[in-house]
Amino acid sequence: MATKKSSAKAKKDTTKVHTITAKTEKKLAKESAEVKAEAKKIKAEAKQAVKNSVAKPARKANSVDEAFSKKAGYVILAELIGTFILTAVAVYGTSATILAPLYIGITLLVLFIALNRISGAHVNPAVTFGLWVARKVSGKLVPFYFVGQILGVMLAVLVYNTISGGSYTLAFNHIGSFDASVFIAELIATAVLLFGITAVASQKKLGKAASGLGIGLSLFLAVFVGSTLLTAAKQSVDQQSITSVDQVPRIMRINGVTANPAIALAATESTNADLQSQGGNASHKGSEKPESRLGVEVIVATLAGGALGAGLFQLIKRGSDEKNA
Repeated sequence: MATKKSSAKAKKDTTKVHTITAKTEKKLAKESAEVKAEAKKIKAEAKQAVKNSVAKPARKANSVDEAFSKKAGYVILAELIGTFILTAVAVYGTSATILAPLYIGITLLVLFIALNRISGAHVNPAVTFGLWVARKVSGKLVPFYFVGQILGVMLAVLVYNTISGGSYTLAFNHIGSFDASVFIAELIATAVLLFGITAVASQKKLGKAASGLGIGLSLFLAVFVGSTLLTAAKQSVDQQSITSVDQVPRIMRINGVTANPAIALAATESTNADLQSQGGNASHKGSEKPESRLGVEVIVATLAGGALGAGLFQLIKRGSDEKNA
């Protein structure tokens, strides 16, 4: 009897163990499924995060590229319009009048007020180059400034030539010519210009009108100083030894400094007909083509002068900042 009871109890215990084991296995299976589901969810989230981390910089890069392209386009357009206007005034509007430096300075003042927020109204490759040396212009934008400025001058020449009935066809026979006096005058004039412009650009508290006035006066002073140096160089020429207009030296045919390699493309030397009529370079008669002022001496002198003027101001400013620190 005892054996029978013991056997029944053992059987009952075995059944109980099997039940517990089954429940445990069922519970473990359920927990395992939940773990797998959670792992799958985490894996999916990680995969999406990686995908987003790759996609976002691409969208950001595209956004930056689009913004840069838009900025470059506006720079080209603004510089084209500004350089066109400056060329029209500096080359075709002022001729050889004594007030030419003032007119040119006022023109730049107006252009700065109009175009400052778009391109800064450089309207001059030497200004762009000098401000790049002073780290105030992005190197990526420099070529776009140059393109706009060159296109502006070319458009001015084309328009003037069309209006004048094709009488303003330029020659470039002096592009390789070099005159030390012209080089020095252009160098100093452009250095004065960039010294003033860099100084204005460094004064963040100046208003737009005050900045424009400072930049306009810088150009006025640069043209005045350069033209004064050219006048001194002309006075050193022995004019009594000149017996015919063909013997007039090149320095006597140059009416003033450009301080701008783009403007130099449209500016001209006086022809024999100009000298005989004392009409300056405003009109060119006969079959003689006026020589463009664009040449090695102007390109090198203006770019070097721009870098020199901007660099000198930066050097002085650095010394002043260190003293006040």
